[in-house]
Amino acid sequence: MKFYVYDVQKGKGYWRPDFLGYTHNYKEAGVFSADELPSHAADCWIAIPQFVPYHSEEPGKPNLRVVEDLKRAKSMG
Repeated sequence: MKFYVYDVQKGKGYWRPDFLGYTHNYKEAGVFSADELPSHAADCWIAIPQFVPYHSEEPGKPNLRVVEDLKRAKSMG
């Protein structure tokens, strides 16, 4: 399973490949294996599983509902 990593503390967006900056466009984001996820500052980010449709040649995408829920919670908090 692969994951997108989303900054939840500052709302900077998804981490880019090789953890080189941020983007709000998941198509420009890095996709990381569980072994690649950082072990530090875990309260600042969330790993969102990559959804890949069964029998699809299209690249996966994050569960966008998770991202919207995070944005909504941050704006209320």
